[in-house]
Amino acid sequence: MIEIDVLQGSEEWHKARTGIPTASHFSKIITPKTLKLSAESDHYENRLVAERLTGCPCDDFKGSYW
Repeated sequence: MIEIDVLQGSEEWHKARTGIPTASHFSKIITPKTLKLSAESDHYENRLVAERLTGCPCDDFKGSYW
């Protein structure tokens, strides 16, 4: 595991996560219940490739109560 000492949610934090599969999106790779490939895996893979190629995070976060 790689630890980066930056403030969560900051620009540096988003840049550090660009193009890297993260634990918060693991269910987009494999389903937790059946341990099979998720239906979202192709979309997530394409997003990560796009982030790596552009060097910019894809901003599709829609917000949450918290």
